[in-house]
Amino acid sequence: VDAPLLAAISALGDDALAAYGTHRFDVAAKRFVEAIDRLAAYARSVDGGGAAGNVRDTVAAVVRVMARAFSPLCPFILARFKEEI
Repeated sequence: VDAPLLAAISALGDDALAAYGTHRFDVAAKRFVEAIDRLAAYARSVDGGGAAGNVRDTVAAVVRVMARAFSPLCPFILARFKEEI
């Protein structure tokens, strides 16, 4: 698992969870976009390289964190992500 990526996504998720409590859905949405951008950058960086098992494990861990943090904002998108892994 890519620990720096997972830590960054977790921090974005924590920010989003805090934002829900203060009705700052705009902040939560921005953190979701940032998380997607980081995941996309990771996917581009490992495209065609790296151990497939490590990549799969990293993506699965990231999607679990994102589902916990961002499901209140976009439950259907994250449910679909979870189905794909």
